[in-house]
Amino acid sequence: MGPTASKADEIYMKAADIAKQIEKYAQRVDDESRFPEESLRLLRENGLMGVTVSKQFGGEGISLNQTLAFCRLFGGSCLATGMIWSMHIQQVEIISRFAKESLKRRLLAQIIEKQAYVVSVTSVRSGNKGPFATEHAIEPQGNHYLIERFAPTVTGGAHGDIFLTIVRADATTEKLTFAVAERSQVSLEIHDSWDVMGMRGTESCELHMKGEIPNDQVFDPELFDNCCLTVMNPWGHLVWASTWFGAVKKMYSKFIKLIRHPNNRQRYNLDSELLLHEVGVIRSKLDLVETYIDHFSRYYEQAVTGKELMPDVKPLTYKVKVNDLKIISSELLTEATDRLMQLGGLVYGYSKQEDFPLERLYRDIRSSKLMLNNSGLLVANGRFSLFEGY
Repeated sequence: MGPTASKADEIYMKAADIAKQIEKYAQRVDDESRFPEESLRLLRENGLMGVTVSKQFGGEGISLNQTLAFCRLFGGSCLATGMIWSMHIQQVEIISRFAKESLKRRLLAQIIEKQAYVVSVTSVRSGNKGPFATEHAIEPQGNHYLIERFAPTVTGGAHGDIFLTIVRADATTEKLTFAVAERSQVSLEIHDSWDVMGMRGTESCELHMKGEIPNDQVFDPELFDNCCLTVMNPWGHLVWASTWFGAVKKMYSKFIKLIRHPNNRQRYNLDSELLLHEVGVIRSKLDLVETYIDHFSRYYEQAVTGKELMPDVKPLTYKVKVNDLKIISSELLTEATDRLMQLGGLVYGYSKQEDFPLERLYRDIRSSKLMLNNSGLLVANGRFSLFEGY
């Protein structure tokens, strides 16, 4: 059971206030290409790292729609912070639904009481057999497992308290499973090679993790596929899409105010049909993304119950919809931002403007098509469609 309507409104207003504070740090975080420590501290101090955890475990138990509203808020303030928070929330949901009971209670308590930050260690070297296929396997050692994992891109890896990773269930199988390591249980070798065009504040790094974890910190391998199907992939795409959408919508709103300002009458002719056409096209792309996010969130809540798909849901059609959420949102939002850049021109688009950071958004949003690359998702959708039709 989630919070009452009045409590939910109170939590949202608190998040909206924090989002305004986060926005103050966004430009400096990008300029210095560093992790947004000030923003994460604000989220922790206000209990927002565990806000999705159910009341049974001490959280607020906010709904999926409320979670996506938070993603939009934080994405609109600082896209790097928004992505860090949304990916953390994705990992929290995986733990909440699929961790063994003893581990779940232990970790959720840390997330609530200590506002622990959960990092995803799931990326693999290019050329592997799938998006999560890894050569690293856990090795049983009495009541413990030896764990070793290399990941080429780990968002906020140097700042994590809890690490959720994907490993092979043992050295003799390709079967994958989730495992959790607390920072005190592993040694970390971190290579900060994150010198990129956009999303500089995520401070994504190469990470080599090695240590020893208790048996209950390894999930049941038989649940891996269902976890990816019902939580990891859909929640990941929902929070990503909502965070990207929040960033672009906020910039669009800023642009409307900008061109309507009396000081810009010479620069922007509000009777120009070309200008009005472009503003309308951008709006339509935003509306399409928002509509698909809303459509998919409703579809998801009807299609998934607990840890499984409902019996009447076609699995491949469901997978296509999950992939489409990421493809549609990233493609249309990148296009919308590109058109905003064209309208902004050299002054309001291509140049740095602290009050109108379109230049930063343009660099940041381009990463949306590269994360879990759209090309691979479209190939998968084509294959699924051949098997299951439409």
